[in-house]
Amino acid sequence: MTVRCHMHELTGRAEERLNFDIQPALAERLNYKNRNNAKAVERFMKHYFLVSRDIGDMTRIVIAAIDALHDPQMEFETRQGFDIINGRLNFSPIQDLTKHPEDIIRLFRVAQEAGLDIHPSALRTITKNIRLIDKKFQNNKLANRLFVEILTEPKDAALILRRMNEAGVLGRFIPEFQKSIALMQFDRYHMFTVDEHTLRAIDILHQLRNGDLRDEAPLASALIHGIENKKVLFISMLLHDLCKGRGGNHHQLGAELALKLCPRLGISDAGTRTCSWLIFNHLHMSEFASGRDLSDPKTLEDFCFRIPSVEYLNILTIFTTADIMAVGPGRWSAWKGQLIENLYYRAESKLTGKPTLLRAEPPRILPDKTVTITNDEDRQATQVIVKTPDRAGLFASLAGALSVSETSIVEARIETLEDGQALDIFTIQNMTGKPVRAERHKEIETNILKGIEGTLGIQDKLAKQKSKHKPPKRDLVFDVPCGMAVNNKASLTDTLVEVYGRDRPGLLYDIAAALRDEGLAVRSAKINTYGLKALDVFYVQDRTGKKIAGKETLAHIEKRLKLILN
Repeated sequence: MTVRCHMHELTGRAEERLNFDIQPALAERLNYKNRNNAKAVERFMKHYFLVSRDIGDMTRIVIAAIDALHDPQMEFETRQGFDIINGRLNFSPIQDLTKHPEDIIRLFRVAQEAGLDIHPSALRTITKNIRLIDKKFQNNKLANRLFVEILTEPKDAALILRRMNEAGVLGRFIPEFQKSIALMQFDRYHMFTVDEHTLRAIDILHQLRNGDLRDEAPLASALIHGIENKKVLFISMLLHDLCKGRGGNHHQLGAELALKLCPRLGISDAGTRTCSWLIFNHLHMSEFASGRDLSDPKTLEDFCFRIPSVEYLNILTIFTTADIMAVGPGRWSAWKGQLIENLYYRAESKLTGKPTLLRAEPPRILPDKTVTITNDEDRQATQVIVKTPDRAGLFASLAGALSVSETSIVEARIETLEDGQALDIFTIQNMTGKPVRAERHKEIETNILKGIEGTLGIQDKLAKQKSKHKPPKRDLVFDVPCGMAVNNKASLTDTLVEVYGRDRPGLLYDIAAALRDEGLAVRSAKINTYGLKALDVFYVQDRTGKKIAGKETLAHIEKRLKLILN
């Protein structure tokens, strides 16, 4: 009620939506402060989510109790020592939780097996006895075995875990999970709190296992059936983000947590090591697939350096797929799936020595026209091939032409042919992440040709786009870090320039033009957007065709790019 009153006063109207743009102001009004590793607005929203959850839990209990009071029929039976009243599982009057506290976990396991709801009376009993879930309880072998069965059982695992979370059991049994409850990241990319993301990811693993996601994620759906110790996969998913918000690298802290917690859950030494490895490396595959040029041999070498075997590659591929899908609707796409698949098959080939099982590439036939545009429905993208005499700044001109055409570039590869011609291959999408409609291909081709000729007026057109597409007010409340990093070790031939900052129309062109003005040739690029944040990686060479050398040169480039990003 306090929040609601402040919302009305802050907005000057009967506003009932707790939108992003007013959350920071509400946090300030309610005297939340930045503390440790949490922003004031994140602390406020965590408190809000916890209170909302308590209200929701209480409402469900009250409604179920009212239903029970007004139900004229009383159906009663027993199952494994529990009572079933009108289809809801309850503790028996003769059960003594002080003597057998593990029955709290067993209640949820029996409900899962039988497909039953939990009786409101049972939830009240758990609330009264929640302190029984102490360190001794946490180390109870039966309780841990039952919990792992709940986690790995294909039937309603996420549903039961969510009920355990709502009842306060999950956070008491796994204390590290308690800290993740209602923990949010104040940005436009992560759509769920950490606990909700975790439960969704576990559910997605079960959907992959059941074959429900064959169309969206065919590779992971096939690989999961070859995983012998599926417990490791599910426990790793449960733990992988629980150390967020504590400072430091959450993947490293999570790997250490696995070494402590897995033995308690009955996992073998080998399984514990695998679980710890998987959590430590759970971002490894997505970072390489989206941020590195897979045609560069050094990319594959660096990626496989941390992959002990094909078995580890398989489990990491499944994990990566489920983790991305659980971030939120639209975060997984056919294009991302193709990137993961390409990296998987290249890595499998390197680890086994067998030929790469990628989709066969058609024989190289150079286009007989300057611009060729085709849609690739499998990858949900559009390919643009440009063949034209090479010149300095060509990439910037093409990137500008594609930006003027209001398309999104996701990847670019630039080759220089023996006859002095440049072959630039762009993968683009429309602004909703789909292939560009065929009726727009001619317009894009015209813009590219004008861009090559220098008659398009790229800067003027992009300036108009910026004024037309001003960011909405709700997006301006987010702090988006900006900067750059240079990597001279990731490629044998090129310097990697990684640029990150707030996404906007024409950003790619501005960066490409700055690199051009510094005398750098872009050889390939990987373009990514995470909510409001753009993360672009460029493979570049200097005027002599070598990597960038010299601290002064790098410092000058960094200064130039920061002006663009700020």
